[in-house]
Amino acid sequence: MPTRYPVDIPGCENKKVEVQVAGFITPIKIFVNDEPARPGKKRNELILKGKNGKPVSVYIQSAFFDTVPRLRVDGKTIYVAPPLKWHQYVWAGVPLILVLYGGMLGAILALLGFIFNIRLARSNLSPLLRFAAIGGITILVWAIYFVMAAFITATFGEV
Repeated sequence: MPTRYPVDIPGCENKKVEVQVAGFITPIKIFVNDEPARPGKKRNELILKGKNGKPVSVYIQSAFFDTVPRLRVDGKTIYVAPPLKWHQYVWAGVPLILVLYGGMLGAILALLGFIFNIRLARSNLSPLLRFAAIGGITILVWAIYFVMAAFITATFGEV
């Protein structure tokens, strides 16, 4: 089940507002008292029921390389969760070295590994377990690359 983050939206006080992060297939959703917000007329706009049924317009802003978006309400940015620290991006991005080394296969595996690692960096695991899990995914990505590269080389010869 995708992670939900509670958020305070001006105009929706005394209501349970949650942002559900996007999955690999599902889009970002906002829930007010466990009811999904309806889409607005503009791109990335959702309409929430505020106080006394008054509509509140919320715009979803994707955060580059992060799974948790930012929201814009009345021209103000609301951070759903604190941004990841630089060292979290560096540790999660170690598989991206494969982009330089591994050709198209390496690039695909590196990007998948990076996406999984960013999701792990946002997980509810303890910091030590997150660190180990991200390292494990990185090792797994490299292992899959070397096995697939060896198989392709053995099957088709040097390309």
